[in-house]
Amino acid sequence: MSLRLGNDALDDVRRRVQNDTLGHRGHKDDPLYRARKLLVSASERITDNGRIRLRGLLDASDPKGEVRLAWHAKETLRSIYDINDPELGADTVKQLAVDLQDLSLAPEINRLGRTLSRWHTQISNWHTARVTNAATEAGQQLDQTRQTRRLRISPTSPTTASAHCSTPEGPTGRCSTPSLPPEIRRTTFTQKHLRSSSCATRTGTTLRR
Repeated sequence: MSLRLGNDALDDVRRRVQNDTLGHRGHKDDPLYRARKLLVSASERITDNGRIRLRGLLDASDPKGEVRLAWHAKETLRSIYDINDPELGADTVKQLAVDLQDLSLAPEINRLGRTLSRWHTQISNWHTARVTNAATEAGQQLDQTRQTRRLRISPTSPTTASAHCSTPEGPTGRCSTPSLPPEIRRTTFTQKHLRSSSCATRTGTTLRR
């Protein structure tokens, strides 16, 4: 959770600085927009060329160094999970929460520090249990995506009507077919009636012949 909070705070700083310096949201040619993926990448996964590119993009678009400091705060937060000693890890989380609330830092980073203070115990417990809730969060996001996709499917579609039947009805436990609007039922009945009448007329003509 704390890693995501660090990335979110960094993104918020980047967007604000982008708007303050250029007066608009990020465009594909804007330096900060081009640096967005490098900024949230793990430091050890950035190549030497990537570091040179990131440094140049920040030099061209971060006049006050706010994005650079936010990036360092994010990396410092990530380094907490490299600590093996539980007591040292807990003390580091507590001290980092205080440091990030320094008023000289960006307001988004101050907010991150306050969040770390509130979640200090939960984050520190990781050093004892060595268990994260990343798998749980991923499962919840997957469930939300599936629910959103199901809601986007029209329940009146004949090919997907069964997908929207959430509760079984009747003694057989089968899902009931969604009822059609009255005007559609009338049209369907009229078409069936015309077809049956036409069939009877042709049959009668054939018999008379």
